[in-house]
Amino acid sequence: MRNRNQRRAKGILPIKVVLGDTTVVLAHTLDISASGVRVVLTRDLRPGATVTVEYKHRRAAGTVAWCRAVKGSKYDHEVGVHLQNAGAKFWGVSLSPHEPDSESTVLPFAQVMSLLAPKRHANLRNPLEEGE
Repeated sequence: MRNRNQRRAKGILPIKVVLGDTTVVLAHTLDISASGVRVVLTRDLRPGATVTVEYKHRRAAGTVAWCRAVKGSKYDHEVGVHLQNAGAKFWGVSLSPHEPDSESTVLPFAQVMSLLAPKRHANLRNPLEEGE
């Protein structure tokens, strides 16, 4: 999941997911991007299914990319939806489709370990090291 080429923003927004012509399912987002959204809803959707996402009287057609059950819940499902005609400002914030995801930067293992290591002060005495 670290191979995304655009910025995502975490956000819980109330949305409607329209299946077919009449079935409307209330849902909420977990994260959003210029071309997609991860939502939680109470229906299991098949990858490839066509849906419409509604947010604040705006509509965008989409295709279900993946669906999985939420761990610990027998009713909720996480669904990834690829939006086809949302545009960069569909969510009300500027999300450029060409701006890289901020989670793509990875620190080297040695640098992480140095940040986690306890700091030692030269002027503090440790009686265990001196054999007392």
